[in-house]
Amino acid sequence: MTGYNCKYAPVEILAGFDEQYELMNGEVENFDYASGRMHQNMCSHSKAMLENIHSGEYDSLLFMNCCDSSRRVFDSLKNESVGFSYCIDLPSCGTVCAVEKFKNDLLEFIGEYEKFSGKSFNKKLFLSSFKSGREKPKGKFIAVIGARCGKTLIDAAKACFGGTEIFDLTCASGREVFIPDADENDSVDDIILKYAKALISQTPCMRMQNIKAREALLENENCVGIIYSTVKFCDYYDFEFSKLKGLKTPIIRIESDYTNQSYGQLLTRIEGFAETVLKPAGKKTDAKRTGKYFIGIDSGSTTTELVALDQNLNIVSSVMVRTGANAAAGAEKALEKSGLRKNDAAFIMATGYGRKNIGFAGDSITEITCHAKGVRRLCGKRDRFIDRRRPPCCGYCSRP
Repeated sequence: MTGYNCKYAPVEILAGFDEQYELMNGEVENFDYASGRMHQNMCSHSKAMLENIHSGEYDSLLFMNCCDSSRRVFDSLKNESVGFSYCIDLPSCGTVCAVEKFKNDLLEFIGEYEKFSGKSFNKKLFLSSFKSGREKPKGKFIAVIGARCGKTLIDAAKACFGGTEIFDLTCASGREVFIPDADENDSVDDIILKYAKALISQTPCMRMQNIKAREALLENENCVGIIYSTVKFCDYYDFEFSKLKGLKTPIIRIESDYTNQSYGQLLTRIEGFAETVLKPAGKKTDAKRTGKYFIGIDSGSTTTELVALDQNLNIVSSVMVRTGANAAAGAEKALEKSGLRKNDAAFIMATGYGRKNIGFAGDSITEITCHAKGVRRLCGKRDRFIDRRRPPCCGYCSRP
């Protein structure tokens, strides 16, 4: 199996040698090996690539020199047991000169792979390897754009948005390369020239000089929300995100570290975004409740807090109890300590770690949304808020 790192990689050439290939996009448990081979400030995806290469997933490697971090991974391969590794410079534009140079680089790659494999490049296999483009969404969808993202983020988005399609438009996905006018009777030189043009003509990543075609990704009327993916220590897409403030479509920025340990955190953040995008505005009601108080329960892993408000939004009761082993039991204990009964409530809202386990709540909502609504009510409309919590008094306790 040959691993490749970029959607501009000429993988159809590998198909022309009857070789299998796979995008190196897997997440990892940790960066124990990569941290000793690369600078700490290299992007998390590059370190994940090196971890997967070191684990022996790939027999050979094909790199595009698309960013400094990818190049550093290629430079770090001296101690890795791969049979063949090759790096091709990626042009930053589609001018005639750039395409011609790219064509020559691809022909050179073909020659090097022929020497390594002992096979000859097969035009028929090459031309038959091109796949049809993926089908565009037919209805409402959530667009995931920006830097590449791992399976964890996509899985979290699917879990939060239910039947709404998640359309991955990040830099390494959506690879669409076609050369419909190429023919098996054409010379290899002519075919590869057309191929070089097709590779560069894809929706541009941030490595390219002209990125106007990326803007079209945000203009689809069926796009109801945007998840903007960035990777820790990757600056390219942070720059792009800073220019998107005027969008009318709801957008959230998610930074990942390419480990598979962050599903819970991503789920909470994206679920908070989904509450903004999907849930209709307006006052909620709970037909089961006939009381006059509004009760909020924050079910944390350690403690459970309860606050009850009257019709004028005055606090009539607030308690904190130990959650214990059971979130529902912790909520019951908090309600009992507050001196209120379930029937005293007009509505009960649950939030926090155990919010979905509190069966008597009328609804649940993420703590992110709760914080946002609370700050908005207390502080009014502002452009931004800064959390100025003081650091702990020492390294051994959490006391301010």
